[in-house]
Parts: sequence; C-alpha cells; structure tokens
Amino acid sequence: MNTCSKDPSEYCLDCKNCLIMKYVRFGVTDYIFLPLHVPHNYVSLKDNKQLSAGFYNFDKNKTFGHSESLKLKPKKEDSEIIRILFKV
Repeated sequence: MNTCSKDPSEYCLDCKNCLIMKYVRFGVTDYIFLPLHVPHNYVSLKDNKQLSAGFYNFDKNKTFGHSESLKLKPKKEDSEIIRILFKV
C-alpha cells in the first residue's frame, strides 16, 4: 500500500492511498465489512443486535465517522479489535 500524506485527523474517504471500509459490529469479534457504496443497514446477523458501526482506515488503524442509516458510531475498542483480527 502507498503511504498516505494526509493529516491523521482527516478521514481519507477520497484518498487513493488508504484502504477504507465500512463496518458493522455485532459481537465481541463479529464484524461485517462493506464497500463504501453499501449502506450500513443492509447487513444483519440473525438474532444479533448491531453494537457499533462506522468506517475503518486500515492504513492508519483508525475508526472514524458514524452510520447515518443505523445511527451508530464506533466504540472506543473497535480499532484495537479490528487490528488484532486482521493482524494489521
């Protein structure tokens, strides 16, 4: 992957260097990742409630934003759990 030159506080949604995906969290390690054009509320897991949702920047290991369709935002621990799951 290319190195992103944007400030870490910027979201990078339009960045061509960073890998950004939407996600919805259902359990401790139950995450579904989506391309940016798919709304967060298009996914569900049977009998599981959505706990958090947002965007994840794989290059910066950072969650950001929020889900307008689910009215959820990332939880504080999401970045670290995703990093461990993907061994980033």
